[in-house]
Amino acid sequence: MQFERELSEAELGPLRDAVKKRSEGVPLQHLTGDTGFYGEIFKVSPSVLIPRPETEILIEHASGFIKALDAPRILDVGTGSGVIAVMLAKLHPSADITAVDISSEALLVARINAERVLGPDHKVRFVEGDLLLSVEGPFDMIISNPPYIASEVIPTLSREVQHDPKLALDGGVDGLQIIRDLIMQSSSKLKDSGRLFVEIGYDQSKQCLELLAQGGYENSQVIQDLTGRDRVITGGWGSSTKS
Repeated sequence: MQFERELSEAELGPLRDAVKKRSEGVPLQHLTGDTGFYGEIFKVSPSVLIPRPETEILIEHASGFIKALDAPRILDVGTGSGVIAVMLAKLHPSADITAVDISSEALLVARINAERVLGPDHKVRFVEGDLLLSVEGPFDMIISNPPYIASEVIPTLSREVQHDPKLALDGGVDGLQIIRDLIMQSSSKLKDSGRLFVEIGYDQSKQCLELLAQGGYENSQVIQDLTGRDRVITGGWGSSTKS
């Protein structure tokens, strides 16, 4: 809007530094400290995974399940920047939502985002802990965007992704270790007729469906993203989910 105005050195200095960092692969979101997601502006930092559009698919389908419930209890596992918990709280004000993460630095960002989007009187609870070990069920729904990239693949990812925390990317030798643990732990924390929603890698749906079946889940489904790739698995728990 002011392209004819000459910038002062005080303005140019930070700009040059930002351009240099961007040329080195630092994500634009880390330079600005913000990112757009689901129509809101969220704070991000090197301590959290930058939210991707694929996770909006996860939220949309989980939201469809929640609509039929009265004041549901929801658990967001590995909340990171908090986008899942915060958006579900905004979309479903009557929901009782707990968000857990092993990283205290990530939880600081998530709390800021909750206040930014929901206001200072929000009711989302944030808990520091490893997966479900620090929370008490039962929940109507457990949702997660866990680490699902195989350890050996991480060094081959783009420069931008290399700036995401390894803790939020590394799914172990085959990329499925955290998902295995999540499926195993979730069954004891879900109500009868409860449901699990998990974001996965595009080539992991067959293995994840097998893990759900082995864990006793019923009526499992695979949900695709807008590019047609498998992106979310969901399974029902309890006798009322059995066909």
